[in-house]
Amino acid sequence: MTKEVTIILSEWVHEALIALDGRAHYIDIAKMIWKNHGKEIQEAGDLLFTWQYDYRWAGTYLRDEGIMSPANVSEKGIWELKPE
Repeated sequence: MTKEVTIILSEWVHEALIALDGRAHYIDIAKMIWKNHGKEIQEAGDLLFTWQYDYRWAGTYLRDEGIMSPANVSEKGIWELKPE
């Protein structure tokens, strides 16, 4: 996965979390990404086959950037924006 794809998917994850009140199960985040960006994913070549793996790495990126709470702070499967 390129840095560019990581950034785009990170933006989509962040956008989904905002729409889901800052906290959601990772499956609900995937549903929101598909709802809002499915057409783009389908038209992006191999991303159609890798996006569900890649968006999880985007979640790790957001944690490393301090945007999402660390995995050990949240309930299992829950992703949440870090309080500001």
